[in-house]
Amino acid sequence: TYITPIFVLTNGSTSLSIQADDLVPYDKLCSEAFVSDYAGKSVHFKAMFIGEWTITQPYELGGIKTKGQVFINHRNASYKASDAGLGSIDMAFPPFVISIPKDKSDIVYELSRGDIIEVWGKAESANLIGKTGLHISIEKTTKVQQKSSEEKVSLEELKEKPVQGKSQADDLVPYAKLCSEAFVSDYAGKSVHFKAMFIGEWTITQPYELSGIKTKGQVFINHRNASYKASDAGLGSSDMAFPPFALSIPKDRSDIVYELSRGDTIEVWGKAESANLIGKTGLSILIEKINKQ
Repeated sequence: TYITPIFVLTNGSTSLSIQADDLVPYDKLCSEAFVSDYAGKSVHFKAMFIGEWTITQPYELGGIKTKGQVFINHRNASYKASDAGLGSIDMAFPPFVISIPKDKSDIVYELSRGDIIEVWGKAESANLIGKTGLHISIEKTTKVQQKSSEEKVSLEELKEKPVQGKSQADDLVPYAKLCSEAFVSDYAGKSVHFKAMFIGEWTITQPYELSGIKTKGQVFINHRNASYKASDAGLGSSDMAFPPFALSIPKDRSDIVYELSRGDTIEVWGKAESANLIGKTGLSILIEKINKQ
């Protein structure tokens, strides 16, 4: 049962009870003082979507189930921060844990940073990095449209929307799924087709060698999501961070890499394999075909 306060309106001797599915203030869900108020209950709230959250080992240590779950990085709906860079508090741990079952997580990869989401879920008490906090398992979520209407798109509607102009066999894989450890087993050993932003050649290949990825005769590409924004240069730019998955092309077919410019959108077809990427399981994708958009 959702939290349903009852408001009583009195007009003379007539009393009218109205049940409301009130939004819980986001900041209360962040507060250790209110954990006991919401633990074991259903909650309904709004938040800003930042992206998928992949640093889940501390959650496991705190007793939170992580297998088969996708976790969300989020902030208060009024949050503002740098789009990218080491100084951004996007990189801080979310103030409470939000997860969604992997088999219902398509909406996570339909969302963009800054989208406002409305969430209904079950809250439980959890040990979050040395403090008591909440873990909320999503039961239903909607994206609150910000442009021209108050229309909301449910998880089910997003999953059932027809794909226009593409066959199901050659569907674009959402870039963010290729970055997610939760989906490595889904794509390892398979051909994938996706779009990305080209940043430049990636030359720090020693960690790939140590992980067993073939580097001899290969050129590696630094890349980000096609919607990525960051400083063109400087130590604060997340251009300098390791790509979220390894992407390579045989040297004898790599001329296109040197014809591209930072910020170009590329469309890639390639073969994905599981690999150990700097302490986590990820994908290494060998390019079979690449186009500049």
